[in-house]
Amino acid sequence: MSPSFLTLVYLCLNFALGEYMVSRHYGFSDLYYKAIQDSKNLNWVTAYFLLCNIVVYLAIPVHLREGRMTVKATAVPAAAKWVLVNNTGAYLIISCIALLILGFISIDLSVLGGSGNFSYVFQVAIAIPLCFILSIEKRSYRWPLFVLILAFFMAGHFGSKREILYIFLLILLAEVIMGNIRLNFSVRRIILFSVLGAVIFYIIIISSILRGYGNYNVKNIFDANDYVSVYMREDYFMDALVSNLEVNAVYGNSANAANYVFAGKTDLLNGSTFLKVLFIPVPRSAFPEKPKSMVDIYTARFMPALRRDGGSLPVILYTELLWNFHFLGLPLLFFFYRYFNKLCSAAFLQLKNGMLSFRNMSIVFLYVTFIQFVRGSGMDMWLLYYLLSIPSLLILEYLLKAKYFHVQKETRFNESNLLLNT
Repeated sequence: MSPSFLTLVYLCLNFALGEYMVSRHYGFSDLYYKAIQDSKNLNWVTAYFLLCNIVVYLAIPVHLREGRMTVKATAVPAAAKWVLVNNTGAYLIISCIALLILGFISIDLSVLGGSGNFSYVFQVAIAIPLCFILSIEKRSYRWPLFVLILAFFMAGHFGSKREILYIFLLILLAEVIMGNIRLNFSVRRIILFSVLGAVIFYIIIISSILRGYGNYNVKNIFDANDYVSVYMREDYFMDALVSNLEVNAVYGNSANAANYVFAGKTDLLNGSTFLKVLFIPVPRSAFPEKPKSMVDIYTARFMPALRRDGGSLPVILYTELLWNFHFLGLPLLFFFYRYFNKLCSAAFLQLKNGMLSFRNMSIVFLYVTFIQFVRGSGMDMWLLYYLLSIPSLLILEYLLKAKYFHVQKETRFNESNLLLNT
């Protein structure tokens, strides 16, 4: 469950499917096919992406790559274990009601440079302790509640498949950390994850219909459900699925943008797209020299008309590093992933003891939304989401410690017993 492994699974699947679909003209446009066919530097592009994958893999600490994590006693202060002492029924009900209400509220933060509905930020903050409490209690009713939580997110965010999948990731993370699910390859687990995969695919189809694919004019999830089989029999279903999953866009834009660098069609940005994070609270109207995002720069170069209409074509983190630092971005990639991997592994170990502290919930928030950053939304948007969640996470920590958890001080960890199976 390390950030490196999450990244490699996401990008390798996207690139494998993307190359297959783009080279066979799937999708509603040949734009990416023509761009890739015209590229004379695909050997360099491919070599660079493979090097990035190797760097991200090597950034996993050795003890994690070997399959277990040992923590030295000297490196860990006196540990605290959080033990549930009160009935959480009221907390669970209130949290679910809050998720439902936020699903139908639109929070606009365009003054900070963001766009879209930011109510999702507060929903994720509420969902983190909710999912972990359910996993800690190990009650049989947690799975219907998990499904209900997903339904609340679907109701309010059917326009964004990624935001729904992030909650899948949160639920999986909580269950794995608390030992309720072991990621092995037993027949039972393979069947379970096959079923989960089918559920995810079904949610994607439902979300697509709700977004307008097929022009069925549906009003809600129940209406969309009636058209699933009809939509899947349409002649354009495969093209629509490829377009909807954006696998052609992830591969096509990232490879095309990397080709711009190797073909000498752009100057290096020297870190400006990452420095944009320092100007999060500053509106562009007040500071016209505010650095532009990678999304803005690339889209304006590749499809200027789309950018003028407010459209965007994100490129993955690997390509953004290439545009800024060329091959010198590889060491930066390594150190960033090494630090984030260690940060997450330490937090996951403490969460195993039920420690729903502000620090640990913050790391989970950053982890769950991490693919958003890797996919190309920009470090500024990734951190903006987290900064907005801070007040909610602080309030939740106070509430949990004051009413539901008793914090037990323990002796130092016994190094020989601290083995966390990854």
